[in-house]
Amino acid sequence: MKHWQEKIPTFNLILINLILIFLIVFGFVIGPVNKLMKDRNDILANLKNKQNIDSCYKLDSYTFNRELFTLNCLINEQNTYLFVDRSGIIYDRLIIDSDKEQNDYSQIIDLYGLRNAKYLVIYFDTQIAYWVKSDQFEYILDYDTLDIIMKVRF
Repeated sequence: MKHWQEKIPTFNLILINLILIFLIVFGFVIGPVNKLMKDRNDILANLKNKQNIDSCYKLDSYTFNRELFTLNCLINEQNTYLFVDRSGIIYDRLIIDSDKEQNDYSQIIDLYGLRNAKYLVIYFDTQIAYWVKSDQFEYILDYDTLDIIMKVRF
């Protein structure tokens, strides 16, 4: 008779651990991912409502003095970067020139020695620029001249 009563604490501990794992997964993993996706969908919906643009396929966010987003959109059958804020206001646009970007990336590697870096075209302080993030530094480079606008060490 006592045999099954001795197993109840073990069962309770297993049940409590499963509940904790479930709460941690939903609270710290799935919840933030869902919020991020909802925010991105809201931005795209605002852009579609205000500007009638609905063919955007990539959205990158960045924050310097304000939160902005770089979107890759197909406008008039041309790939275009749109630089927007959360409410869908477009700060600037740029027709994507893949050849120029590839050439610029190779020049940046040669000039600054940034081989394993993340590159992103951004809108910074009223101009279009490259945001280059390496292991030790973060650079903002002028889009046209590749001059350093800002350099930050981690």
